[in-house]
Amino acid sequence: MFVKKLVILVLLGTVPGMAFTQKNKKKKKEEIASAAKEFLDVCNLYKRIPLRLEVEMTQTATIRTSPQDSSTVKASFFLTEKEAYTRFGNTEQIVSDSLILMVSIDRPMMMVFNNQQDVRTSLNNYMGFQISDSVMKNLHENYAAEYIPGINAGEKVIELKHKLALPGTDIVKEIITVKYSERSKEPSELVYIRRTLIPIDKNDLNAFNSFPGKLITIGENSFLLNERRSISVYKIIDHDPGIRLPVRISDRIKKNEQGKFVPASGFEHYYVNLN
Repeated sequence: MFVKKLVILVLLGTVPGMAFTQKNKKKKKEEIASAAKEFLDVCNLYKRIPLRLEVEMTQTATIRTSPQDSSTVKASFFLTEKEAYTRFGNTEQIVSDSLILMVSIDRPMMMVFNNQQDVRTSLNNYMGFQISDSVMKNLHENYAAEYIPGINAGEKVIELKHKLALPGTDIVKEIITVKYSERSKEPSELVYIRRTLIPIDKNDLNAFNSFPGKLITIGENSFLLNERRSISVYKIIDHDPGIRLPVRISDRIKKNEQGKFVPASGFEHYYVNLN
């Protein structure tokens, strides 16, 4: 009688514990999907026009292989319906309906391009305004998203972990974490961690004792766990309708009597290249 009842329960999918497990799996799947969707919303919805954005970006690495592996750069974005200004470190980009001007303050040099698109389309491409189906599919296929407790009041945190581990280990190869306001859904910090394994000759192991916890042994081979970390801290996110560009193209270049672009006043020492 018991066996017969158990068979009926199995056919109905109501074996004690089984339904609970399936329910938990479904709930977990829904939570992952919700976190992934909210992650994309947080990373994109604040990019509406008009926008003033101030971000500080820091990069570090266990082993530095380039100057960028230990750097801090400040970036500014001013975006309106008809024009835009961005500054990344010592490089400026100014966009109008007809022109794009790139300014290298270090060189010094300016490059002028004809703008074939309207400003909004250019900005959408530059800032990644659209959340395409392919982006969502790639996110779900490669990352597991989850909500984790925030430290500050009113703060939420979403963490994305890559589903693949480093070869021969259980170490997650990539982690993306975003902190944001629960009320406004605007980000305050985005952290991207990417890990790789660097082979080490056995004779050189002692030289890497200053990296505690970073030495990995896989079989008979030794590796250094190199962790690159990029941190973006959002200092200002503003959508005031009165936002104006701090610099316009006319502040950097002008046309001479022959109709050619030349440096504006105060930038006479800059070289202007028309592309």
